[in-house]
Amino acid sequence: MAEAERLQHAADLPIARGADIIDDANGLRLEDNEDCDNDCAGGLLLQECGKLAIVSTVRGVESTIASFLRWHAHVGFDAIYLYFDEPDDDERSIEIASSYPCVYVMRADAGFRVREAYDTLPSYDSLREHMQVQVQARQRLNCEHCV
Repeated sequence: MAEAERLQHAADLPIARGADIIDDANGLRLEDNEDCDNDCAGGLLLQECGKLAIVSTVRGVESTIASFLRWHAHVGFDAIYLYFDEPDDDERSIEIASSYPCVYVMRADAGFRVREAYDTLPSYDSLREHMQVQVQARQRLNCEHCV
């Protein structure tokens, strides 16, 4: 299978909790993974299984969210934390993302940042004035929140 075809096929595979994507002479397939019996609840997956996670700040991703999640699961991310910048405008994307195991959805609007005490994060004071206009400021704070 050519590399481009292999990558497209991987992006089309469904994600299943406790499954690995196997790439061998028979092509790509899902196979049960018994290494970790954690049910992906909260951050326990990363602590107990020593797995890899990604934090992403997103908006307006309905047409790409499913392939984004499949791709990142394929390349080895075991937990995906999505911070939706405009959750009221991204209901369908949130619905899609919420259907995947080990995907954690945060409705990261201004109210969320207050409830989650963003003002106590290490970079808050230096980024506070940029939060509303620069996605990079929100990305950094979302990463700090997640960790």
